[in-house]
Amino acid sequence: MSVIKIPKMFQDQSGKVVIGQAPNAPLWIAIVITIIAKIPFIPGISYMSEWALLPVMLYWSYLEIFKGVNNFRRILGTIVGLYFIINALQMLKIV
Repeated sequence: MSVIKIPKMFQDQSGKVVIGQAPNAPLWIAIVITIIAKIPFIPGISYMSEWALLPVMLYWSYLEIFKGVNNFRRILGTIVGLYFIINALQMLKIV
C-alpha cells in the first residue's frame, strides 16, 4: 500500500491537511453582499455592492495572510487581496 505525501504547504502546525474551512464572518458578509447585488429592481445596487465588497474581502485577505493556518491559505489571501485592489483601481480608472 502506497502512501501519498501531502506537501507541507497544505498542512497546519499539527500536520492536518487544510485546504478549505467553514466561512468566517467576512466571507458570510461577502456572500450576503453578493446575493443582494443580484437583486434586479434596485438601481445601482451592483455598483454599490462592488464597493461594499472591497473592504470585506480586503479584511478577509488580511486575516488569511497574517493568520492563515498554512502557506496555501496565505497565498490564497494574497491573490484575493491583489485581485480586489486591482479591481478597485480599475473602478477608479487609475489602472
